[in-house]
Amino acid sequence: MTTANEIITKLGGNERTGMCRCPAHHDQNPSLHVGNGRKGVVVRCHAGCSQENVIAALRQHGLWSKTSDRVRLRPPANTDTNQTERTARKLLNAAEKSTGRPNDYLQGRGIRRSPPTLKLVDRGIMSAITGTKLPAMIAPITNKDGQVVAAHVTYLTADAKKNAVGKNGNVRRMYGKVAGGLVVLQESDPEKPFIVGEGIETVLSAMQISGFPGGAALSAGSMEKLRLPRAREYIVAADNDEPGQKAAAIFAKQVRVKGSRVRIALPASQGLDWNDVLQGNDPEGCWQAALDIHNGWKSSGSILALEESKFMELEFPTRDLLLDPWLPLPGLAMIYAPRGEGKTWLAGAIAKAVAGGRGLLGWKCPGGAARVLYVEGELSGRSVQGRLKKFRPSPPGMLHILSRDTCLLRRQTMPNLGDDKGRQEMDRIIEQCRPDLVIIDTLSTMVRSGIENDAESWAPIQAWLLDHRWHGRTIIVLHHSGKSGQQRGTSKREDVMDTIIKLKKQPEACTETESVFDLTFEKSRDFYGKAAESMRLRFSTEGDRAKWLAEPMRDVQAEKVREMLKGGMKQKDIAREMNVSPGRVSQIVKEIRERGDERAISRRSRSDRVRERNRL
Repeated sequence: MTTANEIITKLGGNERTGMCRCPAHHDQNPSLHVGNGRKGVVVRCHAGCSQENVIAALRQHGLWSKTSDRVRLRPPANTDTNQTERTARKLLNAAEKSTGRPNDYLQGRGIRRSPPTLKLVDRGIMSAITGTKLPAMIAPITNKDGQVVAAHVTYLTADAKKNAVGKNGNVRRMYGKVAGGLVVLQESDPEKPFIVGEGIETVLSAMQISGFPGGAALSAGSMEKLRLPRAREYIVAADNDEPGQKAAAIFAKQVRVKGSRVRIALPASQGLDWNDVLQGNDPEGCWQAALDIHNGWKSSGSILALEESKFMELEFPTRDLLLDPWLPLPGLAMIYAPRGEGKTWLAGAIAKAVAGGRGLLGWKCPGGAARVLYVEGELSGRSVQGRLKKFRPSPPGMLHILSRDTCLLRRQTMPNLGDDKGRQEMDRIIEQCRPDLVIIDTLSTMVRSGIENDAESWAPIQAWLLDHRWHGRTIIVLHHSGKSGQQRGTSKREDVMDTIIKLKKQPEACTETESVFDLTFEKSRDFYGKAAESMRLRFSTEGDRAKWLAEPMRDVQAEKVREMLKGGMKQKDIAREMNVSPGRVSQIVKEIRERGDERAISRRSRSDRVRERNRL
């Protein structure tokens, strides 16, 4: 017996969705659904071909055996346990038999083309099935496996040109198992974006404007439960109202956690949807502008300066955080330290934390796991493997590694970010991996041309970094510090960074099994106060795992001040010893006293100190 998958494969279809080109008519877009029923193969042509014609065409192609004649177009009636499912089955059967299309209705909304999945059912049949004496546009709703499980009904006026109110006071209604269902209006293409929206007319409008395939989630609540077909990326054609924006944001976050790229296209004005935009002026320009605003891309139109009240009315997209509070998405960050002082270990821990959706050093991952590309330009491949073994494995597909030795094995060199060709090659790699976070380790090994101290040499690299931030990505660059202790080279690098972290090793605090570093936020855009306080980090690789511990620097400083005061030092001498201001020492002393630790900072008497020296 010929199986459903064999038919789908031979007809060049998608085994996951069950959709393929119908052999019974000249099918440009897949309209035939093939699946396995309880007693055989089930076929349904959404373009209107009868079951008999489809089977005859399959026989001509050698894709229908005699044993396949047990096929049925629909499941047995007695399998339905719910009235709404029985109604859904009747509606879908009526739609399949109908040759009518809702062209007049859709064209009245500015939509030029009706996809084959949408059918017009006349008022007599609708009255018999639902009790509503109105014609309707019927759309099949598919589940995650591509099976038709429900029906979407849009009631129309008697001339089928406008919306009408049905028997229960609704313009639209759904029957069957609709949770997480999708009305596929055009099959997805893995090489193209796929549009998702909360209404059939909205998605058809966005598809007409953009030229991309899409599907309707039917309600803002359903968007949160969707299981999507494969695509290069997903674009949410959101309504500009509170429920639409909220659902789009939740949906985008869920899609991003699963490792896919997603953008939100929001009409510029409050209360509009994309069908309103389609029927307005310059819908293509409005679509592109909506995507530009979501990604922070540069507009090709005229630059406008807005009066304050108008500016305050604008709704800018909020940035997510990969690590709270310091690593935004999109964003740019720099971590620098002298050679061999822990920046690669810290960057590796950050990569693992983001890829696994786990916290690190008290920093949370509020959005869950995100895809990471780690570009290692210094260490050998074996060293990278050894370090990765010190961490828990990442979820499949969430962490990608590009190392120098990987390139050497293929007789290639690492891309040089100092020239256009190298940046273009890195763009290709990034597009392939589709990461949310890219970590470049380090600037000196990945930028192998130009003058390090020259701001002009840095300009094209800065433009490249900004371009990726505009495209919704976060990049962390690792860099070396110079003899002065500051980041090496031009200070212009610091201008575009959202966050700059300095690591400094504390040799006097290190032990044989533990390294100690001070972490300082030298630049902290959009976070401050306690969130931006320095920390003392303790790192060890004893055993099979890398281990990081952190404590606030104020606790470390308080302990130092406490010991020095007990040793008889004056506050001005303590300030000089700790390289801080006398005011800072005074503040620490005040904090210690407020905690009720007065005795801990009481200066020992001269006789006590003499007795202690004599004992020694």
